[in-house]
Amino acid sequence: MQEDLRMYTAKVFERFCMEWLKKNNGSDIFHIIIAEIGSWWGKDPRVHAPNTIEHEIDILAFGKNDKEILVGECKWQKKYVGVDVLVLLLERASFFSKTKQELFIFAKSGFTEECIAKADEYGVRLVTFDEMFMSE
Repeated sequence: MQEDLRMYTAKVFERFCMEWLKKNNGSDIFHIIIAEIGSWWGKDPRVHAPNTIEHEIDILAFGKNDKEILVGECKWQKKYVGVDVLVLLLERASFFSKTKQELFIFAKSGFTEECIAKADEYGVRLVTFDEMFMSE
């Protein structure tokens, strides 16, 4: 039952993050205007092998301009989010060849120093649960 609750809470957090993005659509928090937002499951479109694995993207938003995309990863966990999550986000964002990409990682508890440094290097926006309330 505890595992079911954790999974349920993680899904609710994903929806909360999507709603936060919608609420801030058109603000200076990110630089695309979201036209459509949701989650994505599928295979890497660059690989045409029959037994490739399915991937999940927690948040995938398309801009009004069809060359813009926002990709987000959401982590509802007690421990800090590490660079492994950032690497996974970068890999999955590469599935979509768009001129402009905005990348986000949302976290309940925060981020490791290594993740913060790499996110800065790659232009990934890191947002904690608490920061979502500060922007209101």
